[in-house]
Amino acid sequence: IKDVPGDMARGVVFLPKDIMTKYSLTPDLLSDIKYEAPLTDFVRELTEMSGHHLDDAIEYTTFIPERLKGVRMFLAVPVLLARATLNLINKFPVQTMVGPAVKISHADVARLTAMAKLHSPSNAALKKYYSKLKARSPS
Repeated sequence: IKDVPGDMARGVVFLPKDIMTKYSLTPDLLSDIKYEAPLTDFVRELTEMSGHHLDDAIEYTTFIPERLKGVRMFLAVPVLLARATLNLINKFPVQTMVGPAVKISHADVARLTAMAKLHSPSNAALKKYYSKLKARSPS
């Protein structure tokens, strides 16, 4: 979702056309700010779907034995980064489509990586931190 402006510049679209059609959008309209309401609704549906996949990924991570700290961190870092990115996309849905690209900061990457290291060894701590991060989403 986050790289739509760059993808559009290259002439490719990796978004589900069935959902796009639901909001009367076409690939050509994704970069048109005049369609603010349908773009917002479209992005919110995509982020909700993506969020469910991230919920599943955190749940999967908790199935890895807690003693395998490196494996759990390897799994947790991208999920936390993706969740923070979805939060930002939810905050700026139209900008996500028309640009400039919506990205989390380097400081956020460092902070989330540190949080993954801190919380990933414990199922309870990881779930609690992920839930806290998820709750920050504006939608």
